[in-house]
Amino acid sequence: KGATTTESGVFIPEGNHKLKEYTFGVNYMISAAGTKIQLNYIRDDVEQRGANFFGIPRTIILTSFQTAF
Repeated sequence: KGATTTESGVFIPEGNHKLKEYTFGVNYMISAAGTKIQLNYIRDDVEQRGANFFGIPRTIILTSFQTAF
């Protein structure tokens, strides 16, 4: 499959865009009422270097705080 343009007009050049994503997450409950802190570690790996954004291996760390009312 060759280069393509998305509906929003973003040009994606031809390349290998195969992606493997590994996710590890931890939740810590602060109270029985449903308040918690979440931490996620995400590792994106590509099989081969793709073009532009799609060919960059990256590590992402996300944190969030959640509570119930």
